[in-house]
Amino acid sequence: MTTTVNYREGEEISVLCQEDYVIQDAEEIVCQDGRWQSIPCCVEKFPCSQPPRIEHGIVKASSSSEERKETFKPRLYAHGTKLSYICEDGFRISEEDGIMCYMGKWSSPPQCVEMYCSSLPDFGDAMLIGPKKESYRSEEKVTYTCPEYYQLDGSNIVQCIKSQWMGRPICRL
Repeated sequence: MTTTVNYREGEEISVLCQEDYVIQDAEEIVCQDGRWQSIPCCVEKFPCSQPPRIEHGIVKASSSSEERKETFKPRLYAHGTKLSYICEDGFRISEEDGIMCYMGKWSSPPQCVEMYCSSLPDFGDAMLIGPKKESYRSEEKVTYTCPEYYQLDGSNIVQCIKSQWMGRPICRL
């Protein structure tokens, strides 16, 4: 772009790229010895193809009805697009849940890791039926019983749900 403005030694100006381009290197240039130093380049923003698949997870669906219609067609995602993942039940995102398209490449996707419950809580007089384990998978159930002459109050089944034990068997005299 031409200009009638004369710049002095040491003055800086910012450079912007057109809409479908991104700046490479610094955004500011400096006038030194009567010339602009380190003139940046504007490079075309390349789109990304389909986002990477992850085990036990999917890309979070968009609320846009337009995008839902396109689910059967391969599509391109514009430079700068951010997508998030969600995991199947019993799994959780290991780190940041999203990816970003940058110059035709997606950033590293997260992983879905299985959720576990640690050792069983103490339920007083209630006794575990079967062997005790170090950890239990999500959705896994264990069964309790009461000693002779005790009455069970509540359910005798305790279940690991999303790293939390659900249920509480109580044995009463």
